[in-house]
Amino acid sequence: MIYMTGFMGAGKTTVGTALSKKLNVHVYDTDMMVERDQNKSVQDVFRDEGEAFFRSCETHVLKKLATRKENAIVTTGGGIVMSPDNRALMKASGSIIFLYCDIKTVKSRLVNDRTRPLLQKFQGTELDHLYKKRMAAYLDATHVINVTAKSVETVVFEILSLMYQTSPDWISC
Repeated sequence: MIYMTGFMGAGKTTVGTALSKKLNVHVYDTDMMVERDQNKSVQDVFRDEGEAFFRSCETHVLKKLATRKENAIVTTGGGIVMSPDNRALMKASGSIIFLYCDIKTVKSRLVNDRTRPLLQKFQGTELDHLYKKRMAAYLDATHVINVTAKSVETVVFEILSLMYQTSPDWISC
């Protein structure tokens, strides 16, 4: 498994989907899996049940994915790395790729986004604080890719190059 981590707006879903197409493997999105399991949107889970419940759902989904014996891409929610147990589980079952994106770029990407519960809660300097608070956990990754000001294609190429060097069995062409 390759787990894509990073702050909201870093491009985890976009890059993960593009990478899965290049590698011809499944892509699993933890947020979408929680939504399917709970039969409601992430926003509604946060609103109705709270963040702690959402995080437990996220961990449950992660545990199910980690037991699969397949090459696949997993795009994660931005806060999944805050649990040391989640990070350990991801490391034990695959590689973690942290998509680093500077906060200024993140803010410009999310300026009109109304779908992210924590973006509604944390604004301005509070968002900066959340970003900084999560950084050490993000950096506890197998690999770090700076995605700031790069195209999706460039990021995918960098990941493929990295995989060729570290996991050549993943690359079939």
